Amino acid sequence: MNLIGEVKNESKQQMVDLKEIFESNQKLKLSHAVLEEENRSLRAQMNFINEQYVHSSYLTSQEANQLHVAVEQPANHLPSSQQAVDTGQDPDKIGVDLIDSIIQLEHQLRQVTKTKKMVFPNTSQKLEN
Repeated sequence: MNLIGEVKNESKQQMVDLKEIFESNQKLKLSHAVLEEENRSLRAQMNFINEQYVHSSYLTSQEANQLHVAVEQPANHLPSSQQAVDTGQDPDKIGVDLIDSIIQLEHQLRQVTKTKKMVFPNTSQKLEN
């Protein structure tokens, strides 16, 4: 009889141990699921940041191209004062045209800066840090 009692006690202990193992396994599965969800969230955030960086770089290149065209345009299309005299044009008019071109260039630069601030309002703060 004593042997049967020991087997029953050992069997009960094994059941308790199995139950503890099962509960521990369930907790680990839950922790794993939480970690997977956090991982997905972090990956989504990382992808969003990467897209912003790529888009920001694209805007910077686009802005540089716009400014390059805007800077080159007046230089290519406006004659020098000597050319104006040679062709019978008024050199003062060319100076006025040049000033107008500079004002337009400044306006374009402001527009590009405003656009960038609207799309990426914290860009200048990040660059300063």
